[in-house]
Amino acid sequence: RLEEYNIEKRILRIYKLDSSMTSYDYEVLKKKIIAQLAAVQNIVTFVLDVFGENFIEVIHCLDSEHKFFYKKTFLESTSTKEELDGYLFLEKVEGLKNVEGERLFGQYYTPENIVETIIKMEGIDFENLQNKRLIDPSCGAGIFYLKIIDILIKRKMEISEISNIVKNTFWGYDIDEISLFLTKLCICVHLKTKFGMTNNDIINIGNYLNLHFVNENTLLFDDNNFDYVVGNPPYFKIKDSKTIKKKYKEYIRGQSNAYALFLVWALHNVKDNGKICFIIPQSIRNGRHFELIRKFLAKFSVTNIYYLDSKNRKKIFKDVEQAVMIITIEKKKKNKYTKIFIDKNNYVTEEKYLQKDIISQERILIPESKDVFEITSILDQSLKFKDVEKDLVFGNGLFVWNQKKGEIVGEGTNLPIIYANYLKTNNFNFIPQKNNSDKDRKPYCPKYNNESFIYQGKRLLVKRTSSMENFKRIISCIINDSFLEKFNEGYFVENHVNALYKKNNKKEEINVDDQLYILAYLCSDLANFYIYQTNGNTQVSANELNNLPFKIEGKNYIVEEMKKAEPNWRLINNHFYDIFQINKSLQKTISKIKGEL
Repeated sequence: RLEEYNIEKRILRIYKLDSSMTSYDYEVLKKKIIAQLAAVQNIVTFVLDVFGENFIEVIHCLDSEHKFFYKKTFLESTSTKEELDGYLFLEKVEGLKNVEGERLFGQYYTPENIVETIIKMEGIDFENLQNKRLIDPSCGAGIFYLKIIDILIKRKMEISEISNIVKNTFWGYDIDEISLFLTKLCICVHLKTKFGMTNNDIINIGNYLNLHFVNENTLLFDDNNFDYVVGNPPYFKIKDSKTIKKKYKEYIRGQSNAYALFLVWALHNVKDNGKICFIIPQSIRNGRHFELIRKFLAKFSVTNIYYLDSKNRKKIFKDVEQAVMIITIEKKKKNKYTKIFIDKNNYVTEEKYLQKDIISQERILIPESKDVFEITSILDQSLKFKDVEKDLVFGNGLFVWNQKKGEIVGEGTNLPIIYANYLKTNNFNFIPQKNNSDKDRKPYCPKYNNESFIYQGKRLLVKRTSSMENFKRIISCIINDSFLEKFNEGYFVENHVNALYKKNNKKEEINVDDQLYILAYLCSDLANFYIYQTNGNTQVSANELNNLPFKIEGKNYIVEEMKKAEPNWRLINNHFYDIFQINKSLQKTISKIKGEL
């Protein structure tokens, strides 16, 4: 009887991180929860045969408040007669979908090979595990615990030893009580099928799991007493939670992501000399949002980073676009060295670097070879764009289209809006009918009441986003003459486009030759190599452009080449290699990386 369950309470618990939930969001979530509860009832049919006729006693042990199962009459459901273990059980749970074909349980369960890598990199002392505490702070449905049980079996531990480790060592938190229930059930299914334990033994273990697996918002619940923290923390932007922002204020700059705060939580809640190993997005590697977290992280010993290239990461989580990495941290004074593992084309290489050289407040560098590290080191010794071009700065376009929905139009005598999809490498192409796939992003806006957003004259523009799979990360061009002749009253630059401005007057026109030289550099293999190696997400921000290594030499020579209809890009590339003193051997490294993509 689903009405007996307090759905409103669960909605509030799930959305503690987001106080901006609308009434529409509430109804969508309520519908989803009802579907989830019905699915949980059906999940039981998967495991009826595992526990036999006394099955209800096991379930009521794990669901002591009877939130999911109320009556024994439910057991009239037909059993599946399938052989099952914890992993098969997880597959069935992950496969459950609603009528729209969406996953009923939003978690993307970590693949077994990734779990094995995380546990190996964590460096768990299995001989003394019974005296330790291990937690997955967003336990999902429990795959890390299953893999540890399997490792203990392979080490030929006695059933009693394994049972004691499960009872005393395993801990878990999750804000979603259904996930927590599924984790406990999954562990019990695995123990029952691996060892043939009696239901009474399972219930005894279940009582310990009930104490150690806590239905809480992990980020707001502290223990400070764990030896090992492992997991795949959730990836979503923290929105309007005042409680979260207050607790983590010294680590948040702008809009933060939950996974990064889970990393902070782990470092606060693991014991001194304790270990943490997470799989997390690579977006933490750069950008101002994560700057304070990188500063905090750099204080500790980052022992390993395991980089998964773009081809591998697509095989990890279906339908998840985030590029990911595995990171291992020990809560002690920072190590001298960090090991970098590069998993590329199903071949893993290993190199060791000074931690201070690759982890800082500014970024986390993951060089895929010693040559790559040498190139980035050479570039880092140069001045940055903002230090060379003191009067110029890159910034976001000022026009925010979705704040002007009521004003923008599809045609007429209004001023044009420059969207990111009009930009190609050294090619500006204003064809709104073909280029604009989003029907809401109409191409024109009236001048009236929008004068402060209007620009005139030639201007260097750069896309704010580009694919991590592409070597050419910087998509840049200058507005062409034919566009300016047609729209001589000016234009708007949308905020998904970076534009070059004068520092003291954003509307003032910039010397065209200066812009052509900067454009040549942005289009060069060297500048794109640098962004490709140091950027961990799809954003190419104004901050990154302003901090690009930059030199001005042979400017007139390059400007004349850029004025040609077809510039000689080999000549331009060689020019920048020369002025940054990148030797032939290192040039081949860049060409090889470019050719592999």
